[in-house]
Amino acid sequence: MGDNYSTPDVILPILIAVDDNPDQMREIERELNSRYVWDYRVCFFTSTDAALAALEEFATAGDQVALVLAAEVLDGAPGTHLLAQVPRHFPHAQRALLVGWGRLGDAQTGDAVFEAIQLVLALLLVVLKLLLALLDQTL
Repeated sequence: MGDNYSTPDVILPILIAVDDNPDQMREIERELNSRYVWDYRVCFFTSTDAALAALEEFATAGDQVALVLAAEVLDGAPGTHLLAQVPRHFPHAQRALLVGWGRLGDAQTGDAVFEAIQLVLALLLVVLKLLLALLDQTL
C-alpha cells in the first residue's frame, strides 16, 4: 500500500490501483505516489482477489473509495471484471481501465475498452429505468 498521510481528524478518500505486472506496477506506484499521496490514501494490489478483499474491508470500515484503476488484464481475465464489481461496495467510485501506451490500436485492447463502455452504459440504463419508475410512482 502507499503511504498514508491521513491524520485522526482527516480521513482521506482512497485511490486503488491493481496490476499484476511488477514492472508496470512500479511505474504506477511512482506516478500515483508522486502526484496524489497528499490528497488520497493510495493503495496498490497485485491481484483481483486482494483488491476485492480490500474493497470489502474498506466498505466495512466506512471508508470512501474515490477511484479504482485496473490493468487491462488481471490474473488472466479482463480488468473490467474487477471494475464491474466495484459498485457493489462503492457505487460512486470512479473506475478506469489502465491501457498501455502502445496497445491503443490492439484488437484485444479495443475489446476490453468496449467491454468497459458496455458496463458503464448498462449501469446507466439501470439507473435511468429506476428513475423513470420513481417518476411514474410520483405522477
